[in-house]
Amino acid sequence: MAKMKAAVITKAGSDFEIQGREIPEPEARQVRIRVHACGRRGGPRRSGMA
Repeated sequence: MAKMKAAVITKAGSDFEIQGREIPEPEARQVRIRVHACGRRGGPRRSGMA
């Protein structure tokens, strides 16, 4: 089975780590999408912002 990279947090309060995971087969009424890039906001969260 093919593998994907996943950012995983293994315990509360810890940093995430990149792990290789098997790509699951979609079930009925599900789809699989390919993500080419994603980002993470690095600053502090502000309440009240949409």
